[in-house]
Amino acid sequence: MMDQRMKQAIATRVLGVGKRLAPDRFPNYLLSDGTINTELVNEWGQELGTKNWPPELWDEAVRVWVREIDHGKMVTSGELMRAGKTVLSRWESDPVKGAQIRAHRERLRDERDRQLADGTFASIRGHKAIEANDSEPAPVPDTLMELRKELARRKGVS
Repeated sequence: MMDQRMKQAIATRVLGVGKRLAPDRFPNYLLSDGTINTELVNEWGQELGTKNWPPELWDEAVRVWVREIDHGKMVTSGELMRAGKTVLSRWESDPVKGAQIRAHRERLRDERDRQLADGTFASIRGHKAIEANDSEPAPVPDTLMELRKELARRKGVS
């Protein structure tokens, strides 16, 4: 799973490359004082971070968007992700880049397997453990008819 720092790095890189290649088509990620607009970078990072692609794939995705997709309006994260899918497809059919993609996926699998073995898989992704309920569980009806009667009783219908 990609951490927040990696998401920000990808977003900053994508916005920087895009701003240099198509200045009027990419949002300005720098504020007037030259500092990074963290709100914008975080938003783009959240979107682009949904894809666990190699970071270097994003540079090519920006170039594909500029060359092949640019429709005269500002880029959206969705358009950039579609450009990324195009690049991914091209890379998978290339012997050298395909090997890089497979190696990247293998690293992700190894990391996932390590997290599963360590018991940290869910917590790293922000999932919280379900607290055990020590009270008596509700009785389970034996038949569908008993269930219907119980539902009717709760609704006040005879």
